[in-house]
Amino acid sequence: MAEVNEWRSKYEKTRTELRNLKATSSFYKEAPKVDVVKDNNLAPTPDGAIEETKIVSYQVAIDDLLRAGRSDTPANVLMAMKSIVIACKGITEEVENYEQRKSGYMRVEDKSNLDTCKSRLSSTLKNLMTAAKNHSTGYGVSPVSLLDAAAGHLTASVVDLVKVVKLRRERGQNDNLGPNSYPFKVPSEPLPTNNFNNYGSEIAPLRTKNSQNEINSSSSNQDNYTNGGKAIDIDELKEFLERQTEAIVQAIHTLLQAIRGATYNTGGDLTDNINTITTIVLTVIAVCRDSFKSSAGASYRTRGDVILKELENNVDKLDEMKDLIARDSMDFMSNKISKQRLASASFEIAKFTKELVSLVKKDE
Repeated sequence: MAEVNEWRSKYEKTRTELRNLKATSSFYKEAPKVDVVKDNNLAPTPDGAIEETKIVSYQVAIDDLLRAGRSDTPANVLMAMKSIVIACKGITEEVENYEQRKSGYMRVEDKSNLDTCKSRLSSTLKNLMTAAKNHSTGYGVSPVSLLDAAAGHLTASVVDLVKVVKLRRERGQNDNLGPNSYPFKVPSEPLPTNNFNNYGSEIAPLRTKNSQNEINSSSSNQDNYTNGGKAIDIDELKEFLERQTEAIVQAIHTLLQAIRGATYNTGGDLTDNINTITTIVLTVIAVCRDSFKSSAGASYRTRGDVILKELENNVDKLDEMKDLIARDSMDFMSNKISKQRLASASFEIAKFTKELVSLVKKDE
């Protein structure tokens, strides 16, 4: 029996090492030098809040973003950013479940500390989204170091959060592993500025509470576009837009339910829904803009650029609303005009996304 346990322990250690290699070392010549588990602060515990696979997903997503930022197509950081939003959403859901379990006996100071960590995670994620958007529209001028810095700040927020609520092993995982088998490593140096090929997310597709199936159906096609050139052909673009329109409409429906109070719990629900919409729309804008620049898409460029500009304007409006919600969600929910502005910008996004579909299908 002891021998069986020994081999089982070796197997699980090897499995964890391979998982960590996938997450952090896929394009390093050597392992990152900074290990934030020197004191075993991030070792899994029986009552930890966050399943370790959620952290691995986050690591992979960050790596994908940094690779995309160093590629010859800066707009692809938006596709990689989608995976980071998903990973952070998975982490926050784990924390919310943990809070529900501990609600009856969590100390006031622990709750305050946790709220601070959650707030910092939300703000640093927002900052990274802004950095990704600026990088994608920077025409190669925006330095990748700004993206690196924002990713580093978000990672620091994740680390702080995990230190507070701890990790737990995934269900069914053996308990014989030593604490040092679970490194959460952060690059200590900027990544090499090589050109990377075949990048793309390995994470599940973007989802909201009520739109997982619709976006699942579109994710495989989205990943194909991130691996290709700067433009896709018109037939692919038609299919891409149809799928993304369905996802956007469903995400907007979820948002409207939230602002009507049907599914509203916290300001985080609204900002999560807005993040979902803006991430998909920014991806659509990037793919369409590159496709309209191609010879095959030249006939759509004039009207298409107008539509894309309208989409960008309404994304900016959603971002403004998100800032208001972050500052005081209760005040926002009690302000009828603010909710109407949010709904109006959402409807405009749905309208112009459908116009894009009609534009590329006009010759059928």
